[in-house]
Amino acid sequence: MGQNILKQVSENYRKVRNTFRFLMANLDDNTFTKEDCLPFNELSDLNKYMLVRLNDKAKKAYKEYCFADVTTM
Repeated sequence: MGQNILKQVSENYRKVRNTFRFLMANLDDNTFTKEDCLPFNELSDLNKYMLVRLNDKAKKAYKEYCFADVTTM
């Protein structure tokens, strides 16, 4: 693991973190709670498919130590 790889991973991490910070800052504090999330079985078929596919890809990337792939999905 060289400096270039660490630099790329940290840059990807910062992009994801800053994106989430931006999104969270634009949510009203009292409008979104855990109860607002739909259970998996109530999601549309497309949403279920995409979540399963994303989960499989993330697990594979973590297993292969390809952390940068997880942040760019």
